[in-house]
Amino acid sequence: MSQKARAGVVVHGCCMSLTASAGEFDGSTPLVCASMEAFECDAGGAGCRSVTPESIAAPRFLKLDVKKGEIQSTRRDQPEMMPTPQHLGGKLVLQGVIGKERPDNEGLAWTLAVEETSGDMVLTANGEDAAFVIFGACTKI
Repeated sequence: MSQKARAGVVVHGCCMSLTASAGEFDGSTPLVCASMEAFECDAGGAGCRSVTPESIAAPRFLKLDVKKGEIQSTRRDQPEMMPTPQHLGGKLVLQGVIGKERPDNEGLAWTLAVEETSGDMVLTANGEDAAFVIFGACTKI
């Protein structure tokens, strides 16, 4: 095999492996996501402060099953229906608003974004005078 042919095989093989792993966290298999760092921000110039997920009633872990259309947190016994997932800019994105079935958080709007190549997660939520940002990571299960 010539040098050019070998180089072509090596380049092709490298690109194929990059393509195969590009969507490792795209929701094609169930994911479990862990909340690692959380912040609460108040309106009125009070700024943001580091908090624990538990102190803001956020889940420590989330299980995402896109194929079943279910999301389950460690704060709920049963899975809930997942909003329609989107794939934007290399991210798996879910967005929703909590309804009347959970009066303690009714009207809370949230977005969950998972980087499809790394599994890094950002969960944001906003309510009436406060916003929350949670950084974490997801892995396949």
